[in-house]
Amino acid sequence: MTEDSSTSVTPLTENEGAQALLKLMSSPDESSDSETHQTEEETEQDEAETPDQPEETSEDESPDEADQQPEEESEPDDEHEEEQETPKARKVSVKIDGKEELVDEEELRLGYMRGADYTRKRQAEAALEKQREADFQAVKAERQKYAQDITQIEAILKEVNGKEPDWATLQQGDLSVFAAEHAAWQIKKDQLAAVQALKADAEAKVQKDRVSEHNARVQKEAEKLPELIPAWKDQKVAQKELGEVVGFAKELGYTDADLANVADARVFVLLRKAMLFDKAQKAKPVIKAKIESVRTAAPGASTATVPRARREAEKAVARVAKTGSLEDGAEALLHLMRGK
Repeated sequence: MTEDSSTSVTPLTENEGAQALLKLMSSPDESSDSETHQTEEETEQDEAETPDQPEETSEDESPDEADQQPEEESEPDDEHEEEQETPKARKVSVKIDGKEELVDEEELRLGYMRGADYTRKRQAEAALEKQREADFQAVKAERQKYAQDITQIEAILKEVNGKEPDWATLQQGDLSVFAAEHAAWQIKKDQLAAVQALKADAEAKVQKDRVSEHNARVQKEAEKLPELIPAWKDQKVAQKELGEVVGFAKELGYTDADLANVADARVFVLLRKAMLFDKAQKAKPVIKAKIESVRTAAPGASTATVPRARREAEKAVARVAKTGSLEDGAEALLHLMRGK
């Protein structure tokens, strides 16, 4: 009871109640008036801004339309410019392997430039090789002359020195004369030994130049073989037939040294032809038997004819092995064909 009485509201009088009621009735009007006033102010601001908006819209739209129309008109110009910048490649008719073909002019130009550059490089390499060969020949000639000069000096010293003194006889005479003669002879002997050492060195260099030149020539001749024998452009075929040619040459009497010293590619061409002919003959035993029978039955034929032809062929082959001459090789080939 005490708590309820303490929290209870004190009753209003009639005047206080009337004033409170008036406040409640007047506050909505005031609030609505204030809101109305605020709304009118905002409306006036919007109306003040509204006339500018259409102008902005018209200004915005008109530039856009103006921008859009030139863009539509400028697109063909851009395409036209691109067409002008990238013209179609011209075609040029050229003959390749006997056939007429159309090639781009730019591709033809680049190919010509590459070909010209390759030609220049090959010419430069050829000029350099030619200069190296000239230098080598000059050095070789100088070394040969030096070796000849040393040989002449050696001959002169031997002639001037004469025969070696008889030391046993000199020892029986004046010992001072013996000592002087012995010392002088020793000097002459040392001089001759020095000259002979120089001669040996010079001759070794000359021989080295000859070997180097010979090897270079053999290498160049070996490089010609694929051109002389087109089938040898295939490495496998070349290795196979080269082994067969070497075996065939050894059967004819060639040695490894003989084959290594062959400095003419045409000798290998002849040997290959002889080998192929021999293989063809062996592949035809019936025809060969008939030929042999005809030879045997021929009237007046000598039984020593075949061995003599064989001996002549062997002599011709041996002569080719020594000389390496193309003419001797052709003669040997003819003897071999006749001996078959």
